[in-house]
Amino acid sequence: VLRCGAAFVMLDPADPESRHEAIRADAELRLVVDDLDDLRDGGVGGPGVDRDETRVAVGPDDIAYILYTSGSTGLPKGVPISHRGLADYLDFAIDTYCSHGEPPVVALHSALIFDLTITSLFLSFVAGGRVIVFDGDPVVALGRIAVDDRVTFLKATPSQLEIFTRMVDTPRAIRTVVVGGEAFRRPVAVATARVCAADVSIYNEYGPTEAVVGCMIHRWQPAVDTGTEVPIGHAAPGCEVALLDPYGHPTPAGAWGELYVRRSGMATGYLNRPELTADRFVRLTDVPGAIDDARGPWYRTGDRARIVRPGVAVYGGRLDDQMKVNGVRLEPAEVEA
Repeated sequence: VLRCGAAFVMLDPADPESRHEAIRADAELRLVVDDLDDLRDGGVGGPGVDRDETRVAVGPDDIAYILYTSGSTGLPKGVPISHRGLADYLDFAIDTYCSHGEPPVVALHSALIFDLTITSLFLSFVAGGRVIVFDGDPVVALGRIAVDDRVTFLKATPSQLEIFTRMVDTPRAIRTVVVGGEAFRRPVAVATARVCAADVSIYNEYGPTEAVVGCMIHRWQPAVDTGTEVPIGHAAPGCEVALLDPYGHPTPAGAWGELYVRRSGMATGYLNRPELTADRFVRLTDVPGAIDDARGPWYRTGDRARIVRPGVAVYGGRLDDQMKVNGVRLEPAEVEA
């Protein structure tokens, strides 16, 4: 899809058809690619596309993909991510996670609608590695990874890791574990280190979909990170973070504040949702050294965080009623609607 100049949107076959219809209409999808038998039967297929129209020039600010997250208004909201944003994130991921000197062998096991899989799917391609797809039920897929000696790179949520660590009988060859999507607690980190290679590196990667997968990073250090929560660390290269109080002023060290993030290639708003865009993508004038409008707006995450030591922040939950279920964002209002 990317090579022909188009952008992609992931649909989860398990979602209600009403959600599929809402996403198809909002994104104005030209073509839906699904199981071939479903397409032949009418299934969830969309209108055809003239092959001559699909090769177009693509620039760094053109959309690579749109990922839909749960919406507090009752409808899913689309987050368009540019080629620039995807490339910048992958540059960071290669520099951070591929330091062992050999191409990664990555396990792809999560639903494709979840931006955690952006790392698993694309990192191996740009780093010269390979992807092994573990399909089927999520728990079954984790069980297959637990007995596989080929995988060297695993990205997962803490909930998935908790299941995975209970399935491993002997340590695996996994040398890099990247954790995201939920609060990451020390007991899960300890259990993860126990079932992986002796020299495993465990990273806690924080980032909302709007900030392109990951914008903060922390490598777990068991001797130093003795608190209950594994820190989310510091801003990734090319990213900026700010902790602000309810009045938009920077919070002092140790105090809880709302996390604002900004990066090159970050989403600039929600697709067709100007009111939500105005609420979450904001200009800040009270953050020292960050008032250059040329760098674009900040994303107001709705997440709480605080600094526990210089350059290291910890996550403190949500400021609203948004929930995480297996790392996936869920707005109760969408369920109610």
